[in-house]
Amino acid sequence: MYNHLSGISLNNAAESLVTLSKPSQASYMAGSARADDTQDNLLQLLKRSENTPGWILLIAPNNLPSKSWLTRYQLPLNKILVIHEKQISDLNATLVRALSSGTCQLVVNFAKALCPGALPCCQQLAKVNNVLFYQAEQLSGMTLPH
Repeated sequence: MYNHLSGISLNNAAESLVTLSKPSQASYMAGSARADDTQDNLLQLLKRSENTPGWILLIAPNNLPSKSWLTRYQLPLNKILVIHEKQISDLNATLVRALSSGTCQLVVNFAKALCPGALPCCQQLAKVNNVLFYQAEQLSGMTLPH
């Protein structure tokens, strides 16, 4: 899966990304509610993207979404690429490649939380390349327009 993105050259955006911070630990109860919100919002995003040309890229999802979850909601398995955390040597480069590849239409980063300076850079790169980009934390509690 990663090979689809490996041939894409990096641009100056890679240098703009700030070092990643370690993910924060949420309380158990709040984490459970957030997981439900995240799953619901991810489902909405995937459903909206299923008929749009381009790859749906999920970077380092923990337990979500499983293949059975994707199948249960009849999501297009042939359009969804998953890059597991152990396959990523440089998250910044992976994000830049995905957002500037021209072949991804939706990128969701479940990996480490981005530093405040890196998130706007990724969002700008996504906007310039007409890609939907979400950091997993953004999916929790967010309301998607209908």
